[in-house]
Amino acid sequence: MKEKGLSLIELLISITILSIVLVILSNVWLSIQRDTFIQRIDFELERGVSLAISNLRSDILKAVTIYTPGVSITINDNSGSKYSVGTYSFVTNTQNLVIIVPKDNNIYRFKIYITRQRTGALYDSLNPNACMLLYYSKELSWTPIYSQGNITNLVKNFTFTAGESPRLLIDYLANNGLIIKYIYLDVIPGHSDIYTFYELTSSNYTPGKKVQLLEITIKAQKRWTNLQRERTATITLSPFTF
Repeated sequence: MKEKGLSLIELLISITILSIVLVILSNVWLSIQRDTFIQRIDFELERGVSLAISNLRSDILKAVTIYTPGVSITINDNSGSKYSVGTYSFVTNTQNLVIIVPKDNNIYRFKIYITRQRTGALYDSLNPNACMLLYYSKELSWTPIYSQGNITNLVKNFTFTAGESPRLLIDYLANNGLIIKYIYLDVIPGHSDIYTFYELTSSNYTPGKKVQLLEITIKAQKRWTNLQRERTATITLSPFTF
């Protein structure tokens, strides 16, 4: 009895059908992998923005002093953390924030928010301009000294050792992804009894002006292959300043 096998044409048709099925399955699998990765990126960005906003809201609402723009600060970070900034100097501005929160009798906690670029071992070639929002906290004994309504002895040098590592609040902060606006209330020129809000900057600061509102915008952004995902949030808060 003669065995019946596949003809060449039937074999080619079978191989073609199998190839099509494999291509379809491969595309479905890649699509699932892509969607899963996008969801993970979105979750990480959303979590980072939420953590940063929550931290800022908690600190700012309890703050008794907000450093005005233009104050020079130096950090000596000996904590050994992979996020350590080492010896780092910066000026309070739209990218950096320093506030003071009361703890107990003449004990205050100084909260420092710093925007830093991902460099060195943290550098990501797909996101070369990506930044991080780092958070330092230091408890100090301090008594504010006033002169004509201004605090004259703001702490400007901070040292952090083991156990005082910075916290990473948000990773993949977009370039200029943290924008802080310092707002104060003042009279409208020519009207002694009409007030409005102005943005306080290092160029227009004069003694006696205090930060009464903070408007903060955060944008996290991450690129993967040809895709880019981002999350943004804006809050306006009024500190309890003295």
